[in-house]
Amino acid sequence: MNKPWYKQFWPWFLIILPLSVVVASITTFVVFSNNKVSLVAEDYYKKEKASIWTFLSCALLTPWE
Repeated sequence: MNKPWYKQFWPWFLIILPLSVVVASITTFVVFSNNKVSLVAEDYYKKEKASIWTFLSCALLTPWE
């Protein structure tokens, strides 16, 4: 005798998969909307210039093998 669909494993498994994606996307949206990060720094030119000089000084001071 067949069980009703809600007492079987596979329908619930197939329902849980997309439902978990919806919950994860809503959670991600809420977390990132509450913690906004500025994408551009005010002094981006100075920061980039410093990072370039740091990279060059490390590259030039590292002995070649």
